[in-house]
Amino acid sequence: MTDPMLPQTVLVVEDEPMIRMIARVGLTGAGYAITEAANSVESLAALLRTAKPFDVILLDLGLAGEDGAALIPEFRTRTPSTRILVVSGAPQDDLDTDGVLGKPFTRVQLLEAVARVLRPPQN
Repeated sequence: MTDPMLPQTVLVVEDEPMIRMIARVGLTGAGYAITEAANSVESLAALLRTAKPFDVILLDLGLAGEDGAALIPEFRTRTPSTRILVVSGAPQDDLDTDGVLGKPFTRVQLLEAVARVLRPPQN
Protein backbone atom coordinates (compact mmCIF):
# COMPACT_ATOMS: atom_id res chain seq x y z
CA MET A 1 0.00 0.00 0.00
CA THR A 2 1.31 3.44 -0.91
CA ASP A 3 1.88 5.93 1.89
CA PRO A 4 -0.69 8.71 1.28
CA MET A 5 1.89 11.31 2.40
CA LEU A 6 4.33 10.37 -0.38
CA PRO A 7 3.81 11.05 -4.08
CA GLN A 8 3.04 8.03 -6.21
CA THR A 9 5.98 6.98 -8.33
CA VAL A 10 6.11 6.35 -12.07
CA LEU A 11 8.93 4.86 -14.11
CA VAL A 12 8.63 6.23 -17.65
CA VAL A 13 10.31 3.87 -20.15
CA GLU A 14 10.33 5.72 -23.47
CA ASP A 15 13.08 6.10 -26.06
CA GLU A 16 11.78 9.32 -27.62
CA PRO A 17 13.04 12.32 -25.58
CA MET A 18 10.08 14.53 -26.53
CA ILE A 19 7.51 11.98 -25.35
CA ARG A 20 9.50 11.39 -22.14
CA MET A 21 9.47 15.14 -21.55
CA ILE A 22 5.73 15.39 -22.17
CA ALA A 23 5.11 12.51 -19.75
CA ARG A 24 7.48 14.01 -17.15
CA VAL A 25 5.89 17.46 -17.31
CA GLY A 26 2.34 16.12 -17.24
CA LEU A 27 2.91 13.64 -14.44
CA THR A 28 5.08 15.84 -12.21
CA GLY A 29 2.57 18.65 -12.67
CA ALA A 30 -0.07 16.29 -11.27
CA GLY A 31 2.09 15.43 -8.25
CA TYR A 32 3.71 12.16 -9.33
CA ALA A 33 7.41 11.46 -8.71
CA ILE A 34 9.02 10.44 -12.01
CA THR A 35 12.05 8.38 -12.95
CA GLU A 36 12.95 8.23 -16.63
CA ALA A 37 14.54 5.45 -18.67
CA ALA A 38 15.32 5.58 -22.39
CA ASN A 39 15.77 1.82 -22.88
CA SER A 40 15.54 -1.59 -21.24
CA VAL A 41 18.97 -1.38 -19.58
CA GLU A 42 18.13 1.95 -17.94
CA SER A 43 14.69 0.69 -16.86
CA LEU A 44 16.10 -2.42 -15.16
CA ALA A 45 18.81 -0.32 -13.49
CA ALA A 46 16.10 2.02 -12.17
CA LEU A 47 14.26 -0.95 -10.66
CA LEU A 48 17.42 -2.03 -8.87
CA ARG A 49 18.18 1.50 -7.58
CA THR A 50 14.83 2.17 -5.95
CA ALA A 51 14.19 1.22 -2.34
CA LYS A 52 10.47 0.74 -2.90
CA PRO A 53 8.71 -0.54 -6.01
CA PHE A 54 7.35 1.99 -8.46
CA ASP A 55 3.59 2.40 -8.34
CA VAL A 56 3.35 2.45 -12.15
CA ILE A 57 5.63 1.64 -15.06
CA LEU A 58 4.69 3.56 -18.21
CA LEU A 59 6.22 1.37 -20.92
CA ASP A 60 6.59 2.22 -24.60
CA LEU A 61 6.25 -1.03 -26.55
CA GLY A 62 8.10 0.46 -29.52
CA LEU A 63 11.49 1.08 -27.95
CA ALA A 64 14.07 1.66 -30.68
CA GLY A 65 15.76 -1.62 -31.53
CA GLU A 66 14.05 -3.41 -28.64
CA ASP A 67 10.83 -5.23 -27.90
CA GLY A 68 9.19 -3.34 -25.06
CA ALA A 69 6.78 -6.24 -24.51
CA ALA A 70 9.75 -8.47 -23.63
CA LEU A 71 10.28 -6.33 -20.52
CA ILE A 72 6.84 -7.08 -19.08
CA PRO A 73 7.66 -10.53 -17.62
CA GLU A 74 10.88 -9.12 -16.13
CA PHE A 75 8.97 -6.24 -14.51
CA ARG A 76 6.30 -8.66 -13.18
CA THR A 77 8.98 -10.89 -11.66
CA ARG A 78 11.00 -8.08 -10.08
CA THR A 79 8.11 -5.89 -8.87
CA PRO A 80 4.84 -7.86 -8.92
CA SER A 81 2.89 -5.10 -7.14
CA THR A 82 3.78 -2.46 -9.76
CA ARG A 83 1.05 -1.60 -12.24
CA ILE A 84 2.13 -1.66 -15.90
CA LEU A 85 0.63 0.79 -18.39
CA VAL A 86 1.82 0.24 -21.95
CA VAL A 87 1.97 2.92 -24.60
CA SER A 88 1.49 1.81 -28.18
CA GLY A 89 0.39 3.07 -31.56
CA ALA A 90 -1.21 -0.32 -32.32
CA PRO A 91 -3.95 -2.22 -30.46
CA GLN A 92 -2.62 -4.46 -27.67
CA ASP A 93 -4.93 -7.03 -26.10
CA ASP A 94 -2.80 -10.07 -25.32
CA LEU A 95 -0.22 -8.63 -22.92
CA ASP A 96 -0.02 -9.08 -19.14
CA THR A 97 -0.55 -5.39 -18.39
CA ASP A 98 -2.89 -3.26 -16.34
CA GLY A 99 -3.77 -0.83 -19.11
CA VAL A 100 -3.01 0.48 -22.57
CA LEU A 101 -2.60 4.10 -23.64
CA GLY A 102 -2.72 4.70 -27.37
CA LYS A 103 -0.32 7.02 -29.16
CA PRO A 104 -0.61 9.85 -29.71
CA PHE A 105 -2.05 10.89 -26.34
CA THR A 106 -2.85 14.13 -24.58
CA ARG A 107 -1.81 15.14 -21.08
CA VAL A 108 -5.38 14.53 -19.89
CA GLN A 109 -5.45 11.05 -21.46
CA LEU A 110 -2.12 10.23 -19.81
CA LEU A 111 -3.30 11.35 -16.38
CA GLU A 112 -6.60 9.49 -16.74
CA ALA A 113 -4.82 6.28 -17.81
CA VAL A 114 -2.37 6.42 -14.89
CA ALA A 115 -5.19 7.12 -12.42
CA ARG A 116 -7.21 4.24 -13.89
CA VAL A 117 -4.43 1.66 -13.42
CA LEU A 118 -3.82 2.89 -9.87
CA ARG A 119 -7.46 2.41 -8.82
CA PRO A 120 -8.05 -0.64 -6.65
CA PRO A 121 -9.84 -3.44 -8.54
CA GLN A 122 -13.62 -3.48 -8.24
CA ASN A 123 -15.02 -6.68 -6.74
